[in-house]
Amino acid sequence: MGHCNSCETIDDTLFWRAHEAPIDEPTDIQPVSTESRRSDVPDVRPSAMPAPLIAMQNAPAAPDPTGLAVAAQLLGNPNLFRDITGLAANQQNALAAFQSSLEAAKFFAQEGGKLRMQERMLEQADRALQRVRQARERGMITPEQERELTVEALRTMMSGQSTPGEVTRQIERARAQGLLDSEQASKLTERALRSWAEGTSPQATPRLTEEAPVETLLRRASAQPGASVSVTRGAESVQVRTAAAREPVQEVCGFFGPQGVVSEEDLRDAIRLVAERERRNWRDASGAVLSEGDDSQFGHLVRYWLARYSAISPLTVTHTQTQALASTTNYGALLDANPTEAQVNAAADAARQALLAGAPGSANPPNLDDLVEEALRNARGSRRDAIPWSAVFVSACVRRAAVQLGLEAEVAGRIVGRDGLLRYHDAHRVYVREAYRRRFQDRRDGTYHAFRPDERAVQVGDIVVLDRQANRLEDVVAFDDIPTVLAGGRALHGDVVVEVSDGYCVAIGGNLSQTVRRRRYPLDAQGRLVVAEGQRFTQEADNGSLAAIPAAGPATGALHDLSTGRIFALLSLAQACLAVPGQPLEGGVLV
Repeated sequence: MGHCNSCETIDDTLFWRAHEAPIDEPTDIQPVSTESRRSDVPDVRPSAMPAPLIAMQNAPAAPDPTGLAVAAQLLGNPNLFRDITGLAANQQNALAAFQSSLEAAKFFAQEGGKLRMQERMLEQADRALQRVRQARERGMITPEQERELTVEALRTMMSGQSTPGEVTRQIERARAQGLLDSEQASKLTERALRSWAEGTSPQATPRLTEEAPVETLLRRASAQPGASVSVTRGAESVQVRTAAAREPVQEVCGFFGPQGVVSEEDLRDAIRLVAERERRNWRDASGAVLSEGDDSQFGHLVRYWLARYSAISPLTVTHTQTQALASTTNYGALLDANPTEAQVNAAADAARQALLAGAPGSANPPNLDDLVEEALRNARGSRRDAIPWSAVFVSACVRRAAVQLGLEAEVAGRIVGRDGLLRYHDAHRVYVREAYRRRFQDRRDGTYHAFRPDERAVQVGDIVVLDRQANRLEDVVAFDDIPTVLAGGRALHGDVVVEVSDGYCVAIGGNLSQTVRRRRYPLDAQGRLVVAEGQRFTQEADNGSLAAIPAAGPATGALHDLSTGRIFALLSLAQACLAVPGQPLEGGVLV
């Protein structure tokens, strides 16, 4: 550099020698922070101007020179020349000017006092920081204590009347000396600017909502329905409006359906009446028991199987169940002992048409004809003791009560409340497993829930569930294993409770020795089912008698058919509760 073969003379004094005059170090780059950079928008509204220094005084209006009447009035005024020199007016003007000057002087004195106070506080803060630094240099405090005292001194400055510029300079000085790290300095600077922008100093005017009278007024108004309060001060305004008073809210409990709400007591009683009526249907005029093989009972078997199909509209089910007992319905070869397949098909087709003739209901599946014919064939199998029908008996009792009380109905072309109380099926394990799921998994009220046999007292309308497949007590289905064990095939039985007395309950079940019979189950002192290997329940005899509960016997290791050790679950109705406006009507039914 500086050497050239050209004729031009190079002045090397113009070159920058970095080794002799290095460039200044760049300012530190603030570390990356994850904190939000959002800050509140400061109030940029201008404050009121100070009182003027000069007060303008307008000269009195000159008398009207025109008009003789006015002139005569002036001449007749005895006080016309009372203040001919204008002394009073001059004195008034001088007094007004003096007052204006006094107000201005007072204003500037106050502002000067504030400035002096700020300077004084700044000096005190400087001395405090110096003393802290000296104490650390003398070993009186640790560097950590020095940083804490520095932060506290800066916070004190922010709470006083120091300007944001003065505070931020002190913060920057403390950061440069290593008393604050970058994050602490950033937070203190943000706090100082925000305090200044929001006017949160001790002398600042409190917000409108912070005024005690306003706060009390707003609190009282918010507690009054239909209140409307508005408070305004300058540019600040707050308004409170409350909603009008509502009707009282009442809790309504029961079972909700498309046609209203049914109380638990009414529902349980309806199920009891249906079960007792079905038992009477299986007795002749003399009280003798009728069997599933009797021709007169085939229509009842058809009714039970029709109720099992929840996809069929309740309007259609009710109609076909009535037709199943009509004398005009001819079952033909379905009642014969050894018909040909062609005869069975012809009889099933004719009976199906008779059942569906004039049937109402539009919410039926496309395979309605197939379902009705399947019900006829299943009834024929039950008549021959080839297909169990105890589960469809329970389904029929519960569904008939639900339809009668309006908990299941056809509304706008669809079935509302379908399987709402119980999962209708031809296998006990299906509706038991569903009742378990509704209680513990879906937590769905307004339906049957599964309980342990000794978990609650038995009530009318409950369903006692037994394990018919187990041979020993340890083989009986465990309550907690219902979701897994009942997922496969399992021979169970269920009876509908129709009476509860001291020490026992009476239940009615279908397909008990080829008919509908009563059973008497033992209860403990709390009204709960007694479950023990050696304790037996009793079953109604053909003559209609029902024996008392026998004394408990010894455990033999093998379960008797009538052993209460087979009981593993109790299905009980669990009502739902809803909060509705207004008063509940008598009987728990809302219209």
